[in-house]
Amino acid sequence: MDGLVGELVEGGVIKGETVAMDATFIEAYSRRDIQDNRRGYSDPDARVGRDDRSYGLGYRAHIATDTDSDLPVACVARAQMQISNTHARVFIRLLFLLFPRILILTYYTIH
Repeated sequence: MDGLVGELVEGGVIKGETVAMDATFIEAYSRRDIQDNRRGYSDPDARVGRDDRSYGLGYRAHIATDTDSDLPVACVARAQMQISNTHARVFIRLLFLLFPRILILTYYTIH
């Protein structure tokens, strides 16, 4: 494991036994493209998708946190329109590779 998270794992600060994961909406600083209403005009990578109870233009960030230390261990951001559950599955597999001793993995979903 590389970087700061690896050092914290090796130092025993992050145990990685209980990891919580959640996805959140990140709004893009852009308006919708007139030619294609599903994407951003000044930010063509941004996509329209669910923002809690409405729709917004932006990205979705999946963030995993070690619940014992309250420290983030992994984060990935994707275009909003892409299927969140698909990225969540890949993200969960990555977490199990990083922390093979995970006992509990909690994933919160947006309704």
